[in-house]
Amino acid sequence: MACKKDILVAFKDWVLKNLTDRGMLYSKNRFPDKVFISRTRAKYRKVVNFDEVISVLQEFGYTIIDLEDYSLAEQINYFYHARDIVGVHGAGFAHMCFTKAPVLDIIVDNFYIEFFYKLAQTYDLRYDYLRSEGVDNDYPRKTPGYLDIYIDIARLREQLRLRNV
Repeated sequence: MACKKDILVAFKDWVLKNLTDRGMLYSKNRFPDKVFISRTRAKYRKVVNFDEVISVLQEFGYTIIDLEDYSLAEQINYFYHARDIVGVHGAGFAHMCFTKAPVLDIIVDNFYIEFFYKLAQTYDLRYDYLRSEGVDNDYPRKTPGYLDIYIDIARLREQLRLRNV
């Protein structure tokens, strides 16, 4: 019986082969090296100091994207072609199985979930996280995973410097 890692790797390979066969694994030159996964239209876990964050990301050469603006094939291509991926914790990080790039997950303090850490281990990826202050919002659930996020700019800048990609 195959282990879970073998099954997940085989699934990733199957998806990439099917995209290639259908001409949907696009040329690298269509996609940026450094990607920031945003949540600007999400109901929660939005970055409250987004303008400041954008400025720092642009300083380091990141392209800001909202995954919901793209087809599934395009989302996979963004991950597949990236050299570095940074973003606010959310379901889009499930695409990390299609990358070899290091991932920086920006996550609310006191929100503990190991799914993406374990996924990164499965695919032998560098996975870092930046704990950030949770900020109350209008969303009915008030647990840490449903708060908005205030990202400390100095800590973000330091994390991006350390990535050195």
